[in-house]
Amino acid sequence: MRPLCSHCFRPASACYCQLVNRIATRVEVVIWQHPSEQNHPKGTAQLLHMCLPNSRLVVGEQFSKSDLSLRDCALLYPPLRRL
Repeated sequence: MRPLCSHCFRPASACYCQLVNRIATRVEVVIWQHPSEQNHPKGTAQLLHMCLPNSRLVVGEQFSKSDLSLRDCALLYPPLRRL
């Protein structure tokens, strides 16, 4: 098995940690990731989480507001099809 980066969880030879640009936000961003995408090679949810210091990455299929400790929230999600 190839060695993995302990921060981005990618193979050490493909680690992108040095390339991450951190962007400060005034609001906390909660990134919901479906379990089937947790080990996807592109790792875009993990990359987004690394770029946003005030973020939480939560893996699962069903959540309630109390599970995530949310007060006011909005859900941003890409459309299922292009218009």
